[in-house]
Amino acid sequence: MAFTVREATVEDTVQIAALIKELAENENLSEQVTQAEEGLIRDGFTEGPYYKSLVAEVPADQACRGHTVVGFALYFPSYGTWKGRAIYLEDLYVMKGFHDRGIGDALLQRVTERDQSRIYFHKAVTLTCDGLHCFSLHVMHLLKTISR
Repeated sequence: MAFTVREATVEDTVQIAALIKELAENENLSEQVTQAEEGLIRDGFTEGPYYKSLVAEVPADQACRGHTVVGFALYFPSYGTWKGRAIYLEDLYVMKGFHDRGIGDALLQRVTERDQSRIYFHKAVTLTCDGLHCFSLHVMHLLKTISR
């Protein structure tokens, strides 16, 4: 499958917001999503920025429900008093139907290439497989991806 990973642009915020809502639905937490496209634009592309994001995009002929952005990683720089520089990975999500194609690996690899500091995960449940939390099943694969 052809896909590219690139830095998100302000034009991607509509699709990122849709993916955030899909992620919340998969985790049965839809009611907790208060972030909207406007907040993503303000916080990522005008002020600060307070976060950075990468997107995985497929060609238009492989779009899903009109979206070519099928995955994203949202992260921001952090600092630990004991360990120093770090990247705080808030969420990494790949749309259903695009799992097991290397997209999540590619997003994670690009995050690690941006900054060679430690990566902290906001929550282990951000990596999901059809609504089931698969983080514990993929820890070794995840660590191997990070250490490449």
